[in-house]
Amino acid sequence: MRTKKALSVFLIFAIFTALLPLHSFGAEDVWDGVLPPADADAAYSGGSGSEDDPYIIATAADLAQLSRNTNSISGYTLGKYFKQTADIYLNESDVFAKSNGRITGVASGKTAKAWTPMGTYYYPFEGNYDGGKFAVKYLYVNRGSYDYNGLFGAVNNGTYIANVVIEDSYIKGSSRSGAVAGYNFDGTIANCINLGSTVEVSGESCGGIVGYNSSLVTNCYNAGYVTGRQYIGGIVGYNYALVENCYNVGEIVGSFYSGGVVGFNFHDTVNQQGKIRYCYNAGQISEGYNNGGVAGYSPDSATAMVDCYYLDTSIPAGTTTKGTALTDGQMRSQDSFAGFDFENVWIFDSSSEYPYPTLRVFLPVIAVTGVELNETEVTLIVGESIELTATVLPENATNKNIIWASSDEEVASVSPDGTVTALSEGTATITVTTEDGGFTAQCEVTVEPEIKIPEQIKPAIDIIEMLLKFFSLLRDFLLRIFN
Repeated sequence: MRTKKALSVFLIFAIFTALLPLHSFGAEDVWDGVLPPADADAAYSGGSGSEDDPYIIATAADLAQLSRNTNSISGYTLGKYFKQTADIYLNESDVFAKSNGRITGVASGKTAKAWTPMGTYYYPFEGNYDGGKFAVKYLYVNRGSYDYNGLFGAVNNGTYIANVVIEDSYIKGSSRSGAVAGYNFDGTIANCINLGSTVEVSGESCGGIVGYNSSLVTNCYNAGYVTGRQYIGGIVGYNYALVENCYNVGEIVGSFYSGGVVGFNFHDTVNQQGKIRYCYNAGQISEGYNNGGVAGYSPDSATAMVDCYYLDTSIPAGTTTKGTALTDGQMRSQDSFAGFDFENVWIFDSSSEYPYPTLRVFLPVIAVTGVELNETEVTLIVGESIELTATVLPENATNKNIIWASSDEEVASVSPDGTVTALSEGTATITVTTEDGGFTAQCEVTVEPEIKIPEQIKPAIDIIEMLLKFFSLLRDFLLRIFN
């Protein structure tokens, strides 16, 4: 058990270290604990609320205004866009007590400023919130007799919440609680992280990211402590829709139906709801009734759980084995994760101490600085083809997408993979452009006409080819004799 605990602590520490570049550092502007009056015309720190010009959430006061407006004005957030542009501190850094590395509540002699989750059952959050991968730190929610707890309480109507980081926070409620959202009715929650936060319920449906999900949770991970009675999961407590491309390294403690990714996965075969796919767990799971490595409960269906894995030492002996068990060594190999998209979604980050797959979306963005082609001038005959190779610089650039174009498609065409085909006599310039930064490189293509051999001399050419072949064979024969 000590070895398991040490591995778990190392994994969480490695996650913290890997995420340092995501956070900005500077003077802390700590929330004063005041929720301002509702104001439908609130200006925030800028923006107009459109997709191209979102409201800017740069301070704790901005976030508090959004919470008040969401919970007080019916339909206030519907169709609006919000973007967080800085780390937000909702309490002082020393407000919480810790035991064995977990946040257990408010520290002795401290008073925490309580957060009111954005969105209720009747007034859900219905907008679009981009956290910008900035953190919301020291969030404190303690509503022991209430559901829908988290930074967001209840979200609905096509909400899109992305790039939210909840760090070193404490969320406690009755049921349906998560670090990011308590209840995801009808929305997408993507690219979100719980980093070192505790999420706790006295009842059911508690997740490191979302408590109860009936829509989509994707590209998220949990490195926090999640605990409750039943339906306790590292990512989602109770799932009635889709959880994909997520992973957990946090400790999960539940009495019934608790799992590393999802606590209870309700699979509806008629509507094809209740799916977990391309996920894994490396966090410790407590003993409990029907607790499991990936899920506490998920039916034995080929579509309910697809390509999901767990570290074999993460579950106690005799625990439900939902998902595929992997050893520590197997967890370090891409070959073990059948179904995972390592081209676009997952990666083994060689620059991090974390040894298992991570999500590409959380890697630091490396800007493109240029692009080069393997050829700058080529001459082709009509009908010939050549494949150009573009090298995007630097080698570890985040976005290596490129676009090919020809200055004259009637002379030479170019396909999406860089294959140039000569079509007619003339010249054309093939240009490759990087999606990031718009850097370009060019190759000048000269197309010459096809050489046509007159029919009357073709027999003579055939005879010459036969003679050449004969003399070649004769030369080889003589070399073998005299050598």
